[in-house]
Amino acid sequence: MIHTDNTFERLYELTSVVHAKVKRLLETKLRPYNLTFGQYGTLIILTHTGNLSQKQLADYLETDTTNMMVICDALERKKLIRRIAHPTDRRAKHIELTDYGKQNLGQAMPAAKSLLDRMDDAITGKETCDTIKILEKLLERLKALDS
Repeated sequence: MIHTDNTFERLYELTSVVHAKVKRLLETKLRPYNLTFGQYGTLIILTHTGNLSQKQLADYLETDTTNMMVICDALERKKLIRRIAHPTDRRAKHIELTDYGKQNLGQAMPAAKSLLDRMDDAITGKETCDTIKILEKLLERLKALDS
C-alpha cells in the first residue's frame, strides 16, 4: 500500500484530536465522581489486570513513573487504591483496587459508557471492530519499534 507523508500526518492529526476530545468529554462526565481521565484509566486497568506495580501501570498506560506516582497518590488519598507489599520484591509495591474503589468505579462507568454509546452511533459495529483491529496492529508495530 502506498502512503504519502500527508497520510501519516492525517493519521497523527486524527488520533491526536480524537484522544484530546475524548479525554476532555470524559473528564466532564467523570467530574461528579471526582476522577480524572488518568485516574479512571488506572482504575479500569487494575480492574482488568489485577494488582500491578506502579512501574507496570506506567508502562501499560504509556506514561512516566512520576506521573503514575501522582495518579496513585491521588487515588490512595481518595481510598480508591492501596499500596501493598510486592510478593517478590521488597522495594516495590503493588497497587490494589479497594472495595471503595470498585464501588466508585462502578458508579462512574455508566457515565463514561454514555459518552462511548453516543460515539458508537457514528460508526457501525463492523467499523468499530475494524478500527480496533487496525489500532491494535499499529500499537503492536509501535511497541516493536520502541524496544
